[in-house]
Amino acid sequence: MDETGKGDHDMGQETNTQAVRYAEAVADDDMLHEDDLRRMRDEYCERRKLSGTVAADAQWADEPFDHWLAGLSAQPRAIDDASIAALVVGMTVTLSIRDALIMSLVAGDTCADKRTMMDFASRSHAPDVQSRMCRELQGAFFDERRRPDEPRCRAGADMLVAMADRVPESFSVQPLAVLAYVMWWMGDSRAVAFALRCLMLDEDCSLAAIVCSAYQRGVMPAWMGAGPHHDAA
Repeated sequence: MDETGKGDHDMGQETNTQAVRYAEAVADDDMLHEDDLRRMRDEYCERRKLSGTVAADAQWADEPFDHWLAGLSAQPRAIDDASIAALVVGMTVTLSIRDALIMSLVAGDTCADKRTMMDFASRSHAPDVQSRMCRELQGAFFDERRRPDEPRCRAGADMLVAMADRVPESFSVQPLAVLAYVMWWMGDSRAVAFALRCLMLDEDCSLAAIVCSAYQRGVMPAWMGAGPHHDAA
């Protein structure tokens, strides 16, 4: 449902993003209810129509990405309900936000910074952004010298588990898919269980299907000794 359009310059002047304002309201009673998340989703979709996807996506992801990166730091913080709600809704509306989270874990250190994540989330169709994503993923999967940053990946996995556990099943599909993908990248066999759980909720989730297919064919990242497109011995 990506659309093109120019952003509203006034949006960037707000001290708090629309995502966090709505998420804080959702989190007030310490529960993430499906009706509240659906209202957040509808508001986000309306913002994208009115202001264009670039501006709306950047605004929606702004503060939640700060909390995500804080959770990946050397002294990680537990992710709060407001950020969980905003990120889960964001991933449901546009896979670009999901892909930004993936890149912050799977790609090199240079992709785990705010500016780069914002580009992946809001400018995913820009040629320079697409080129960088392809380059980083190819390096991660085909260069045997590129190994997972285990502390960062584990911290990200913990946040993704928290997301999946705090939201209704209908909103847990994308967090589970990212979790499965990151576990595959780390060589953790639990990736299959997360991918299958995801597919039970949404049989059309292509990312989860890719993870299952990779394990069935013995395809693993190059650092494990069997890169993509080659069967493991």
